[in-house]
Amino acid sequence: MTQVERKARPAKALNGRMLMAAVVSAISGLLYGYDTGIISGALLQISHEFDIGNGTKQIVAAGILLGLCSGPSSAACCPSAPAGTARSC
Repeated sequence: MTQVERKARPAKALNGRMLMAAVVSAISGLLYGYDTGIISGALLQISHEFDIGNGTKQIVAAGILLGLCSGPSSAACCPSAPAGTARSC
């Protein structure tokens, strides 16, 4: 046996932390897809109501992605604090 073969470890089974990360990621993806579909459908009505062009539609659609990135980023800067205490960001 070579050293590489001795160092190879068998694959670990799915543990609780990995399962939780997978479930949260799957739910987040579903919610993002649902939200994108709702906004896309609403854009049809918004474009007629407010007489907006394609450029404004693109800005609205890009705003979804901006909100997706800025929301968790701003929440990550807040330290964990016990319930009932003020959080400083």
